[in-house]
Amino acid sequence: MATPADQILPFLQHALRQIPQDAEDSRRLDRTLRRMERHPEKGFFQALGRAPAPTCGIWAAYLLSLLQQWQDTRTQDHAVTLPALRELHPSSGDAHCNRLLDALCKVLAALGWSVWEAAEDAGDADVLAHQLASAADALLALGQADQAYDFLSLALYAAGPGMPAERERMARQAIALAQAAQRPHQVAVCTVMLAKAVQEIADSAPDQRLRAFELTEIAIERLQQCPPPWRSPAAHTLLGHVQSRGWLQLLAVPLLLLLEPDQQPPGLAEQLGVAGWLPRVATGRLQDRVERLHDQIGLQRWEIAIDQARHALEAPGATANPRVHPITWTLEHHAHRRAVPHSHSFLRERDFDRHLVELAHETTHVLSYLGHLGAAITCLRLANHDNESVLWSLAVPPGTPREELHRLFAQGPAPLPAGDAGQLLRASVGVELAAKARALQDIWTPWLEGLAVFGETAADPAADPHRIHRVAETLRGLVDFIAPGGDTPAQLQMRLHAHVQEFEQRSAQAIARWSPVRLAQMLRRADAPYFAGYAAVRSVVASWRRTLGAPLSGAQAFDLLLHATRFSTSPAIPDLSLPSDVFEPAARQAMTDWVRGLAGLDAHMLTLYLQAEGGRMLVWDGFRLVPPGPGDAPAVERQAAWVATRMAQALATSTTPHDARERAGWNGPCAALAARYSRAMSAYRRSADGMAAQKRLQGLVDERITLGSLLAIGRTDAAFHLVCDPAAGQSMLMLQLRTTEAHVDTGQPSSNVLWLPISTRAGQAVAEHYTDTAEPRMQVTRVIDLAGLLAPGQPAHLLALRYGEWFSVRGTTPQADALLQADAERAEHLHAMLRMRLHPTPAERMVGEQFFAEDGALERTLGWLADPAPWRDADDPVPAAPWAARIAGVARQALDPAARGARVTAAARAMLAALLPGATDLVRGIVDAGFQQLTAGAPQLRSATIDLLLTTARAPLASADADALAAQLQAQGVALFHTTPAGWDVRPATTEATSP
Repeated sequence: MATPADQILPFLQHALRQIPQDAEDSRRLDRTLRRMERHPEKGFFQALGRAPAPTCGIWAAYLLSLLQQWQDTRTQDHAVTLPALRELHPSSGDAHCNRLLDALCKVLAALGWSVWEAAEDAGDADVLAHQLASAADALLALGQADQAYDFLSLALYAAGPGMPAERERMARQAIALAQAAQRPHQVAVCTVMLAKAVQEIADSAPDQRLRAFELTEIAIERLQQCPPPWRSPAAHTLLGHVQSRGWLQLLAVPLLLLLEPDQQPPGLAEQLGVAGWLPRVATGRLQDRVERLHDQIGLQRWEIAIDQARHALEAPGATANPRVHPITWTLEHHAHRRAVPHSHSFLRERDFDRHLVELAHETTHVLSYLGHLGAAITCLRLANHDNESVLWSLAVPPGTPREELHRLFAQGPAPLPAGDAGQLLRASVGVELAAKARALQDIWTPWLEGLAVFGETAADPAADPHRIHRVAETLRGLVDFIAPGGDTPAQLQMRLHAHVQEFEQRSAQAIARWSPVRLAQMLRRADAPYFAGYAAVRSVVASWRRTLGAPLSGAQAFDLLLHATRFSTSPAIPDLSLPSDVFEPAARQAMTDWVRGLAGLDAHMLTLYLQAEGGRMLVWDGFRLVPPGPGDAPAVERQAAWVATRMAQALATSTTPHDARERAGWNGPCAALAARYSRAMSAYRRSADGMAAQKRLQGLVDERITLGSLLAIGRTDAAFHLVCDPAAGQSMLMLQLRTTEAHVDTGQPSSNVLWLPISTRAGQAVAEHYTDTAEPRMQVTRVIDLAGLLAPGQPAHLLALRYGEWFSVRGTTPQADALLQADAERAEHLHAMLRMRLHPTPAERMVGEQFFAEDGALERTLGWLADPAPWRDADDPVPAAPWAARIAGVARQALDPAARGARVTAAARAMLAALLPGATDLVRGIVDAGFQQLTAGAPQLRSATIDLLLTTARAPLASADADALAAQLQAQGVALFHTTPAGWDVRPATTEATSP
């Protein structure tokens, strides 16, 4: 039986022969051997002599002589002392050769110990494996990649079960060498070793099981690519590991099919319903290959089962509080973190009703930002990004390589030199811009939350006879309308009508079932201004109903509310250059003026918007809706001009007359210093370079808003099969899409098969990446084009596919696909924006991280200001304490959660007070007490109050029960409802109508 030494020694001999000997080495060795013949009592190093030190070539010759005598037990005993001999007689020469000699001596010592102890010990095996891996590292440094791979292979086989992390490292290194040498059998065998190592890691670390599962899938793919002589034995070694772990057992199916037929269990193909595990990528006649995939129903069934096993290992999304990130405008929802809605799967989710109202709420938030408010906040944040970029340009030397810049940027905001008064203006600009962006966000939070609550609980799309509101239109698109070919126009119209009707019925059911629960949950929460915002929105709607004197459904009101929030708020946003302490009260006052003006829309304006689909094409001029005139600039040009004005304001932060008046109260030298730097910055902004920078930032505003309008709503890693037909000039991609998180019938994930024709070039890109990585899944993301980049005025639904560097965008329906094909320029722009949104390059990610990293920059500035170093301007000391104190105060306020909460509360109070100036007690109760405390005197009425709020949100209610409830609430001092000719409604705003 072969011993470890029998397997390892030939490789050691080969490695030692790579260490060169020169003529002097040969002469010295000859002299040494003659001395040993004359003096047999002397050992090799005694005969060699102490000077000069032995070279690497002499040490290699010495070790080769030992290998020739290895069967002599005295040689094996002597091998144990080799590491000590290396310390006593270190060799001169090349560092890499010395490193190799050190490692080989330790390998021989480990082999000597194993023989001396006459038993294999796990600890000795680990030591041997570690030294073999060290020898591989040394050989690699010497440029001997093939031998390095051999030693890593030996190390992997020698390693015991107690070192899976080290085996993982060695396997990854071996795979890289095998790939570089283009040896698929070595890649496959080492990938199997890697998968086994990570499986063992996952045995004691369950959070590693998904990684182990994915690596096992890749190992199976590598075995598919492996030549037959090696495939079956390697598959067999992996099979035992897989079958012994319940969470991996389904992966035994493809492994069994990779064994030689005589090694497979009898009747395997019949039991599995699969004749063979088809290759992931195949080349041939398209029709034949696709038909073969179609026929493999068993294959699809097992791939679905494997996907469900993988799903069980993925970290589940939190089930509570779906949210939209206020800066990135990305939506997080637990049901769409691991599944992509496709075809009718959205309707098949077990919790469809709850998901629909939650998504309606969050989609309202995203759409609300796609207007003046979001653009203004984006201007402030991009101006801050520009300011931070300048600080970085001062912090790094010119010519710094891009990779080093990326590394530095990843560490956080730009460093500020201690005591450098020249940076105070930049620091001031940064904290002021951050403070104003947060102020605008906080001041509008009550209204935005109220609008979202109203939309999800009252905006039943079936209640609007003229059109579907934008949120419902967006969500309806999650159910793909795919008409079969051959329909007449009348039949197609009937199918479309049935499609719309089904969604509207399901929406009505969802709102009816979940709105009581959702409204109760949100009104009772004290951590967000839901009650105050909802009451304000309801007051505006009640005012419109009073003005119209005619029915106004919740859906109709919501459509107009959302349109006004997006496109009429420009006057409600103050000059962005104002100092933050002036900006905040101005923004709060402007917001309350806007809400009061909105409530006062006259009947003509309301009717003009509501009467037909064309209402959305009207333009807001203050509180007037007017059609675009024939001489008006196009909407794109008007938006660009608006952004240019707002960006110029943001860039003027800390350099305005307001700032100069405040600085007048500081000590003379400090005020003069600030004034000097302010003048310099203003001069730069007026210069050609400054204007160019502003223009670039204006383009970035459009880019950031466009990115924000691409709403990802579902992502999955889909198993695929690719068929390439070079003769036909086409390829076909089959995707196994996970389409529900929990199907209504099973509570388990479900899947759809999607067939996509792709170009030969695309097929080649996918095939090449598969050859390189053996990844059996590609990332698929569903995206809603909210801004209408593809189809102006319509929220198109798209699938974004990514596999390595290949990225493709497809429509979820033939109609959307046709739009992509019809306008190449528009499709190319959409493709670029989607790639940037979903898969940014390092440089794009760097911009995004700076854009989102306000907290880090504010904390950096506070730390810098707290440094005790004296302030200096160049080399001159300056008394800059007043300026530093001002900046620190703004930064602390911007970071303080309590201050932000107080700002939200103040905005809610001001908004309601503006709508209901004569109802001080009611306003105080809604804002300061909250729903629970406001109704504390009659807790038994809470459920009925919520029901009446929901009913009257859709239309006023006239009933004896409503009369009684309103009277009981009034007796408790809760004058929330108001009677109208049509019935009870929430108390309308007490404001005069705005004249046209």
